[in-house]
Amino acid sequence: MMNLAERHQLILSRLQRDQYINVVDLCKELKVSSVTIRKDLKLLEDKSLLFRTHGGATMNNPYTVDRPVNEKEKIQSSEKNKIGAAAAELLNDNDSIVIASGTTVLYFAKNIQPAINLTVVTSALNVALELMR
Repeated sequence: MMNLAERHQLILSRLQRDQYINVVDLCKELKVSSVTIRKDLKLLEDKSLLFRTHGGATMNNPYTVDRPVNEKEKIQSSEKNKIGAAAAELLNDNDSIVIASGTTVLYFAKNIQPAINLTVVTSALNVALELMR
């Protein structure tokens, strides 16, 4: 049976390799209870070595990692495009809308049909450039 330091080292090496680990798999691999794994994950999170999620952990908190916009645009792009298309279908001729900044709203702007007459207010340069096409 592994001691605490060995378990933590194994958990961190699995995270480095797989980017995500789940409690059930760790319990099986380390032959310890889920309570033990959750305590280990909590200790490692307190040291900012991982970010706990429901049922597991990732290397980084996805909500605090600031990536360049062109990188963010590519993350879950098909889902963003579906959201953008669904939102664009709700528009009517002569609507006035405000579009905030963000990568999902860029897909909204990309899905707006040029035939629709709109008044758009936005502070997002990428959205404004897309709407000018």
